[in-house]
Amino acid sequence: MSVIFATLSLLLSLNIAPISVPETPEREFSLEHLPEYIVIRSLDSGNSISIIIDHRKSKFHSQLEALEEHLTHRKKLNIRNQSELLSAMSEIGYDYVNAYAINESEMVNVVFRKKEEFRN
Repeated sequence: MSVIFATLSLLLSLNIAPISVPETPEREFSLEHLPEYIVIRSLDSGNSISIIIDHRKSKFHSQLEALEEHLTHRKKLNIRNQSELLSAMSEIGYDYVNAYAINESEMVNVVFRKKEEFRN
């Protein structure tokens, strides 16, 4: 315990800021290159959710794939529940529009739309 205090005291006396954790991970997508509407399918499996963005045959394929990776990868946002998904999409630049269940299962499609200031 005294070693930690000594280290902190040394850092403060040398006027060196401690190493900080990055606030947000790097994005491999651009909000301006994403579509106006995005539908994210999520499956609640108890401890976490699985997130799927259908990007096949879309002209936004690479951007949507990068967004899905950004939301799900454990070294990036690692979304674990619906609340985190809503917050993350809001920070990215999307508003929640609607959600609907699929086939009485735990699967839900959540619809997001770009915030007005980001629309073309």
